[in-house]
Amino acid sequence: MIVKYNINCKDKYEVLSSIASIARENNNVRDEKLYLEGLIKREEQFTTGFGNSVAIPHCKGEFVQESCIIVMKLENKIDWNSLDNKAVNIIIAFAVAEEDMSNKYLVDISKIAKHLMDVEFINQIQECNTKDELEKSLLSIIQ
Repeated sequence: MIVKYNINCKDKYEVLSSIASIARENNNVRDEKLYLEGLIKREEQFTTGFGNSVAIPHCKGEFVQESCIIVMKLENKIDWNSLDNKAVNIIIAFAVAEEDMSNKYLVDISKIAKHLMDVEFINQIQECNTKDELEKSLLSIIQ
């Protein structure tokens, strides 16, 4: 899991672009451009703005070398066209390799999605004041 804290982005596209760059810098994707295109295409199909100020952008593809979760807590909330029409500041992104579609990452995605419906958990991650606190909160639900 890669966690970035207090990130300043002005819009959804800048967030997605940052996610793609982070994935490439950490050698999780072979092609940053293809990953970004996959994230945008997924977003165009249906919003990944889950609600409760959280978005879960994701995509899979051959361009993913190693599946990963990238978590960002934004400095300010931005519009994401979320299901509840609220702006978001917590981003939990997934890059999933084709070979991982039937194992751990699907389980992790499911665990995270389940907890994102829990208002107490949302409040807990919103109240995290450091990168380490945010990482610890998220790791506690997928381990």
